[in-house]
Amino acid sequence: MSDDLASRKLRELNHKAHALDAELIEWQNRSDEVHDPFARHHSQIRRVIKLLAPLRAMIGERIDTGATKNRTLANCRAAEQAMLALHRIWEFFRAKYAQRNEPLYKEFLDIADEFAWECYAPVRKHALSDPGDERFKEPPLVFFNGGLSPFAVARGRAFRVEDVPGEALSGPLLQSIISSLPVPVVGVPYFQVKHLPDALVIGHEVGHLIAEDFKLMEPLKSILGQSGIDETHRVAWESWLSEIFADLYGCLCSGPAFVGSLIDFLLAERSRIVADTRNEGDWGAYPTDYLRVLFNLEALTLLDFDEERQAIEALWRATYSEHAMTAYEQDIPRIVHALLNEPIPPLKNGSLKKIINFSRAQHNDALQTVAQASAKSEITSSEIRPLFAAIRLLFEQAPEEFASTFPYLTKRINKVLTPQLRASEPPLSEEEEARRAETDMRTGEKLAARVMDLL
Repeated sequence: MSDDLASRKLRELNHKAHALDAELIEWQNRSDEVHDPFARHHSQIRRVIKLLAPLRAMIGERIDTGATKNRTLANCRAAEQAMLALHRIWEFFRAKYAQRNEPLYKEFLDIADEFAWECYAPVRKHALSDPGDERFKEPPLVFFNGGLSPFAVARGRAFRVEDVPGEALSGPLLQSIISSLPVPVVGVPYFQVKHLPDALVIGHEVGHLIAEDFKLMEPLKSILGQSGIDETHRVAWESWLSEIFADLYGCLCSGPAFVGSLIDFLLAERSRIVADTRNEGDWGAYPTDYLRVLFNLEALTLLDFDEERQAIEALWRATYSEHAMTAYEQDIPRIVHALLNEPIPPLKNGSLKKIINFSRAQHNDALQTVAQASAKSEITSSEIRPLFAAIRLLFEQAPEEFASTFPYLTKRINKVLTPQLRASEPPLSEEEEARRAETDMRTGEKLAARVMDLL
């Protein structure tokens, strides 16, 4: 005789739960294999799965309670909704990992992941000595999306999750719940898949991640307020602070090459650029594009790239000779100097310029790489950030030859990628692993409680 409906529902839920378990185990096993392409994402995948474990346990408890306390259908409904929420949280990351199964995307994403990590790692290393610290995030995960420009998602920012109308866990609620997970993500437009010169904008997006993961915005506002700028302009610059900090971080990641990449992104009809303005009460998140370029040019001067600044500025002004917010130019040198050199408390009072920088030697390394690629000779550079800068500089100097010379650079980058278990180096001690696990367990339990409370 067949089971009654409640018993049949329990069997169904157990099958679905076991299928979810099997998928998570498969992903973890793949990332544990040293020679598997997903080994580079070993610690990312492992930590996300661990954080989801308390929610999975609560789902099992609901199913078991339904079988023993005559509340089968009510508990089954809640368990099913919670299981769907878990799937949707995991899918947010799984879909991005799965892009690496597509040969067309894999090479770009592997290379871009490494650049994002090289931009993120110096601050993490400087600011955090305990892997159990809740701010200890994994390397950023780069993925393709349909946006025109890269964007970043970090703790405290809205995760773009699938919205399911009618579900209790939809939109902002679910976005808020999963924002605590420890893998920041950076989206890049699909059309970058064969055009890596644009990828330096990833440095800007990593700047957003750094500001949010290490809670820098309030200290940065304080630095801005003490920089000596025109007080009537302060509110405007505070509105733009997140974006100008991210631009400054991009300059620190790849120097003049970043500014070239940013300018190409900002290019627009001349009349729009020169007439653009911002007004009191509606300052927006960005300064005008003209002010933004001037800000980045000033950063180059203070980073010992004045000669390169002059060349880039001449090119910009040849197209855009004037702008509508000249009164704000006087603030720029003071702001850039303060943000680069003032101590930042959440970063152990280190200054940004001392924690991460793109040196003259690294720029020269990039220029040498450009010359080697142009001559189709052996490339000797072994640093990721200079190699990425070289991709941009090669495109700027010889765009008509770029398609034939670019493969020499990507071949070299693939040779110098760090070992597969990148995020785990150096290996954690048993004590460090235990502290990390305890932190993740607490975070996972809070996440699970929020999900179950909303059902």
